Amino acid sequence: MLIKIGKLAKLTETTVETIGYYEKEHLLPMTMTIHSEGNYQLYNAAYIEWLQFMRTALVMSEGCLFL
Repeated sequence: MLIKIGKLAKLTETTVETIGYYEKEHLLPMTMTIHSEGNYQLYNAAYIEWLQFMRTALVMSEGCLFL
């Protein structure tokens, strides 16, 4: 299943901007994306699990002090 960034954001309860930031910071593996004929970036369904993992890790780390 290939999906556009807007649908990916909704499915993972994140924002398009957050996904863009994760890509810019190389926190998402770019090997799971392709470009459509209309030059839309399409995301593999594996991104759903990856973004859910990132979201969980962020929530769990809130309030923790990293030394």
